[in-house]
Amino acid sequence: MIKILEDLWIMKDSLVVFKKVSNEKINDQLFGGFMSAIESISRTLDKSGISNLQIGDKKFYFIKRENFMFIGNSIKIVKEKDILQELNLIANKFFSLYPIEKFENWNGDISLLTDFENYIKETLDPSFGKLKSSIW
Repeated sequence: MIKILEDLWIMKDSLVVFKKVSNEKINDQLFGGFMSAIESISRTLDKSGISNLQIGDKKFYFIKRENFMFIGNSIKIVKEKDILQELNLIANKFFSLYPIEKFENWNGDISLLTDFENYIKETLDPSFGKLKSSIW
């Protein structure tokens, strides 16, 4: 079974507030700064900003909501609509658990979000969902 999302980052401004990556190759904040810079340049060229970016065989997709960016990457054979659907599900779950009001006077403490992975396990690991359904 192919995973729809290989990696996931959630950013607020240029701060990576949550990540689930399969292979740690780059510093979180370096990645966040890079993606934030690309988004900023993209918005200069087009109001909507960046929606996807391809680097080698990886394709990165971006969903922006409430000053947050949800970034997921996948291998090229996964359909764009499937990736965007997963990112939208993740964004919906995120804001249902952490309403935007929580971030109005937020001090940047990402420990508030450490349990988020528990809520999206099936999305990040499709074999978990298969295992769960076979047990229940």
